[in-house]
Amino acid sequence: MTHKKNCYFLYGEDIVAVNTRQKEILKNYFTQGNPEITVFESDGTYEAYKNRLESQSLFSENIAVIINNPFFLKKKSQSEKEEKEFLSFLNVLSKLNDDMLVIIAQEGKIDKRIKNFKLLMNICNVIECAMLKSSAGIEKMVEKFQKNGKTLSYDAREYLEEVLSSWSEISESLLTTECDKILLMADKSKVIDRKLLEEALPDYMNQVIFRYADQLFSKNIAAILQNTDHVFYDTSSEIKNIGFISSQLRKIKIIKEMQREGKSSSEISNKLKIKSQWQMKRLMQTSRKLKENEVEELILDLFEYQYEQRHGQTERTIKDVFLKFCRKSKGGNL
Repeated sequence: MTHKKNCYFLYGEDIVAVNTRQKEILKNYFTQGNPEITVFESDGTYEAYKNRLESQSLFSENIAVIINNPFFLKKKSQSEKEEKEFLSFLNVLSKLNDDMLVIIAQEGKIDKRIKNFKLLMNICNVIECAMLKSSAGIEKMVEKFQKNGKTLSYDAREYLEEVLSSWSEISESLLTTECDKILLMADKSKVIDRKLLEEALPDYMNQVIFRYADQLFSKNIAAILQNTDHVFYDTSSEIKNIGFISSQLRKIKIIKEMQREGKSSSEISNKLKIKSQWQMKRLMQTSRKLKENEVEELILDLFEYQYEQRHGQTERTIKDVFLKFCRKSKGGNL
């Protein structure tokens, strides 16, 4: 089988990128007129998929079918009947007319050993939307600035590294948005200085998430009740800000372990690869607010919460997770 130009499979942990690429593919494929779009969520069936793929639209010449988090990628086929149904579905995909576009999207990691995944790769154009490591994020931003004829001043580069190193992972789509904003703000200037970056990236620093994290680690229940909805206001902000808090917790866990082993502050900062004295001092102050078991429990609860969210298995919110942490700790403050 050859890859169909009108069949795409997107997957990865960068959920923002998955959704963004969907929109880009739709826009680029249907250059004239909007298609009639049908969206299937994880509760779809092979019969429903095939019925839609084999049908015609009464209202539009073009049709787009989006299948989000399909059930057939969560586990391997359980019977010979299921396997035949999947192969029949693939056969329909392989014979799509050009007036129909299919996008299959899986949010989160995927088990590449699953046979269904391997078979899909034979037909679909596969795009992985993975989160970037902070070091890769820095280089991508610098590269984009250079392509647009801009350079970073020394202190601007230092500031950018300080900001992005606070995150264990970064959404490439969000990074692109930030780059575009900075380029717009830089206008005709050839050099991007620290002052511009401080204006462009305030929410990454102490004005929002840093202050919120301080309130969380201080177990300030009143602040969590009041501010959570303003900090975690949509999917992208939740991904970014949970990523930051989880990263801080993992670093604090390492600090606790190395302090227990009698390691020096310089050894700890080298282990964490933190060059900024400001950042290290702040992290050490935060670590003193928390017990090691509290850190471990919150890391685990955040992981479980995100897993449940990706699989639609929870009704609790991120506010519930943080309030549970504050109330369970005896130091919770009203």
